[in-house]
Amino acid sequence: MDLQHLRYFLAVAQTNSVTRAAKLLHMAQPPLSRQLKRMEEELGVALFDRSGHRLHLTEAGLLLARRAEEVLSLTDLSLKEVRDTGLAAQGLLSLGAVPSAASLWLPGLIASLQKERPLLRYRLLTGSSSTVRELLLKGVIEVGIIHRPFEEVSLGRLDLPAEPLVAVGPMQGEGPVSLEELARRPLLALRLHQDLIERLFARSGLSPDFFCLADDSSVLLAWAAEGLGTALVPAKAAASVKSGELSCRAIAVPALTAAPSLIWAADRYHSQAAKHFLAFCRKYFAAE
Repeated sequence: MDLQHLRYFLAVAQTNSVTRAAKLLHMAQPPLSRQLKRMEEELGVALFDRSGHRLHLTEAGLLLARRAEEVLSLTDLSLKEVRDTGLAAQGLLSLGAVPSAASLWLPGLIASLQKERPLLRYRLLTGSSSTVRELLLKGVIEVGIIHRPFEEVSLGRLDLPAEPLVAVGPMQGEGPVSLEELARRPLLALRLHQDLIERLFARSGLSPDFFCLADDSSVLLAWAAEGLGTALVPAKAAASVKSGELSCRAIAVPALTAAPSLIWAADRYHSQAAKHFLAFCRKYFAAE
């Protein structure tokens, strides 16, 4: 019995049908049936209950299926590790990021990394913090960029420098804007900051008037440009504002910040591309 035979067996076990398994394996049904019969003869036990219209695993079959999945998973992982040793400076890195990080500072980081690793290629998926975490846990991406706080203890993390939020809108005056002034305005905020804003306002006996909650700072700035409210966005996002009708003012609450983190699955194998990316990020942000 070899690895290919285990793959045949698992295909049948997962589909409960020799016919469907043969189609998935791109082979004829009779050779697959004969191979299963030989496996049972070699092991001296029945792997499938054939009494009904569908095949069902016996107790012995269930045990073999679990072990086969472990063996094949370890084999595939080992082969990936071996191949990666020859791809130390290249490869494809799958990243996930919240929109603000993907558009504001990630491009500069990648541009710097390309000077060291010009053969690296990237696949970038964007979404909310919860979406990026889900993609990471499912193995769709290797590294994610989300906003704190989060609680998953199974994830490795690198907390990046916090960035103050600023108020952007058709406002008069200069200097930091107070919470009392903001409480009198319709607010445009990122959904991930809603709880933080509500807590800070409540400490001063105030309640924020959220006119719009969104996942992307550019949306909030576009609404602010139309005079629909005051946008509370990271300072780097506000740097892109060009409208002369909008003013950008600091907020008189230091705790109102955007706090991004790099995350990865701590108990999972990482490609050489992911390892290089994480190592570079540690140096990149330590130098800032």
